[in-house]
Amino acid sequence: MKNERKCGIIEDLLPNYIENLTNDNTNKFIEEHIEECNNCKEKLSNLKTNITSERANDEEIDFLKKINRKYKNSIFIGVIIGLLLLILIYVFIAIYRFYILIDLKSKFIENSNFNNVKFEINSTTFKNFVFEEDKNTKYYCKDGIIKCESSSIKNNTKWVYFIDNNNGVEYTFDENTKKVYSRNEDEISKIYKNNNFIYSIFKKYYDMDTITLLKISFNIFENKIEKKKENDKNYILINYDNFDTYIYDENTGLINSIYSKDLIGNSRLIIYKYEFNSVSDQNIKMPNIKEYNS
Repeated sequence: MKNERKCGIIEDLLPNYIENLTNDNTNKFIEEHIEECNNCKEKLSNLKTNITSERANDEEIDFLKKINRKYKNSIFIGVIIGLLLLILIYVFIAIYRFYILIDLKSKFIENSNFNNVKFEINSTTFKNFVFEEDKNTKYYCKDGIIKCESSSIKNNTKWVYFIDNNNGVEYTFDENTKKVYSRNEDEISKIYKNNNFIYSIFKKYYDMDTITLLKISFNIFENKIEKKKENDKNYILINYDNFDTYIYDENTGLINSIYSKDLIGNSRLIIYKYEFNSVSDQNIKMPNIKEYNS
């Protein structure tokens, strides 16, 4: 009975003994008893084995938790890095597009300042997918004088506009009716009064403030800007909206063509041609007013 009570005390002390929580006297008491009691010795051995196994399991669980935590952190960091890369790519593309627009504007201003130019516009119009009109207009500009020849196949009309900015007068010649119309200086279009004729015509396409250019640059999903090569010439294609496409000469910044369309089959293609320093005095000669009725 005495040994059983002693074994019970030893059994209660064994967990603390294994964890080194007992003092020297208690350790001596436990160790002396174990030397004499095989039953308590076996219980000590089993308890050590169980505790070792539990510690191993706890360490394994802690290890797996650490791996899981690192894995989650890696995913989070990866997502953040991915988003940052996407933002950097987006900003880089937008800045590149902004550079293209600024470069086009500066080239246009540089190359549109000509006092001698032949400028031709050919436009083809479709209405409800059916051909409607083909129109040709030629401008001869030299030394402040502008002569415009305009014709329409559909209406079978031909007009000649003669603008003398030096003297502040404008004449309109109707080749069909042989009539001439004269206007005073106040009625002359501001476009024609500007000697830099090409810049005056296309100013609205280029004269955009920085905020507008930035909006176009960063709206990469709606405003398409891309470079293309055709017949050994480099062009820049720009969609300012979903319906109008502008093609610019990359070298000069001048508009090469404009294609406009809507959702009901109406469309218009305008092609521009430029010949600089090719206008002679004969090209800008005013028609003989005496041959027309006022």
